[in-house]
Parts: sequence; C-alpha cells; structure tokens
Amino acid sequence: MIQGFSWLQGLYFTTGIVELILVLALLGIAPWLPRIKMGNR
Repeated sequence: MIQGFSWLQGLYFTTGIVELILVLALLGIAPWLPRIKMGNR
C-alpha cells in the first residue's frame, strides 16, 4: 500500500477523468454530453 497522498496522484486522476469524458463524447455513448463532430464524415 502507498501511504500518504501526492499532488501528482490528483493530477493523474483528473487527467484520466477528462480523457474518459472526451472519449465518451467522441463515441456518443453518454447522451448528456454534446457529440463532438470531427471532420467531414
């Protein structure tokens, strides 16, 4: 077990959550997120 907390752990966690939200928005999986359109497809 890792004892204590580092600001770097919080940064990695926040970055992971942001990436997850962006992927869900790109795939259109989460209906509460606006769908991001990429290019002319």
